[in-house]
Amino acid sequence: MMVALRPQVLLLDEVTSACDGEATALVEALVAQAAVGAVWITHDTAQASRVATRIVEFQLVACDALC
Repeated sequence: MMVALRPQVLLLDEVTSACDGEATALVEALVAQAAVGAVWITHDTAQASRVATRIVEFQLVACDALC
């Protein structure tokens, strides 16, 4: 895992989307142990609740052809 390089921030885009529950728990634990900032992108609201200290939620809005 890239945590070995001691980054200041991790950008995790759907990092556990293809993982089973056991692997997901392992990834979540590893990121927590890394003690670095993380931007964690997920569609799993339960996961967001487990790993986040702050949550920013984006919602898709419809727009016309001028968007």
